[in-house]
Amino acid sequence: MKEQKSAGRTAQENAAAQEKAGAADFINEPTLLREVLPISRRTAKNWRDSGVLPYCKTGSRVLYHLPSVRAAMLRQQHNSPNNGNRVQLAGAA
Repeated sequence: MKEQKSAGRTAQENAAAQEKAGAADFINEPTLLREVLPISRRTAKNWRDSGVLPYCKTGSRVLYHLPSVRAAMLRQQHNSPNNGNRVQLAGAA
């Protein structure tokens, strides 16, 4: 049986590339705090505990799915006339 090719890659190669790209969407806590959200570790834990910040825990490692974190922060955004204290997410338009 002939394998389908997409952009010069086989279906298996495409599946592996998609899986690898999906894994890249997860970041660890130090990266989140350093590059995405300018908050303390304690604030991140409080937000996790209260359900504001979505996360996955693998053993003792806490991982964050970056698109889910961005969506959660947008849901928490308040539109006030004087919103000068708004947190700007890195990479967000």
